[in-house]
Amino acid sequence: MGMGSNGEVVIFTDTSIDTHIALSVSPDITAADFMRELETTHYTCLPTVGEIKAHALMVRKRKRFYRLSESLPLKCVFQGVKGAWFLHVQVEKVAARVAAASACCDPRSSSTRIKRSVAVGSRIMTAANNIRLSGNKPKPILSFFALRAVSTFPMFEISDSDH
Repeated sequence: MGMGSNGEVVIFTDTSIDTHIALSVSPDITAADFMRELETTHYTCLPTVGEIKAHALMVRKRKRFYRLSESLPLKCVFQGVKGAWFLHVQVEKVAARVAAASACCDPRSSSTRIKRSVAVGSRIMTAANNIRLSGNKPKPILSFFALRAVSTFPMFEISDSDH
């Protein structure tokens, strides 16, 4: 079984993005746990490649790749195998996607401030128009609402009284 002195096995992995890593793990590790371990180790060993997300583990038998169930312990796949254990892993890079997602959600981003300001302004304008159109004149809590968006937008004032 290719076990080391501490009971761990070395698994050589080839990824779908043409990276190659050897990991020492317990033979009892499941496919799902191995994929998580690979994601962490891959970034530690190859930070310039960026973060990855593992989607599938496959073993090659008789010139074909077989996908492993996530609950399957790897020792079951390699029973009777003498020597090294080899796996192919389907992965995708996620660093660029994470960076793009964090940029769009960054509260300091000017585009986020503009979107938030426009959304708030739209709700205030809709509420004011609904009051004006319905003819109901509820007692205002505030005499006017002011919305100041990012400096590229003018100041908006909405009053509860007609001009």
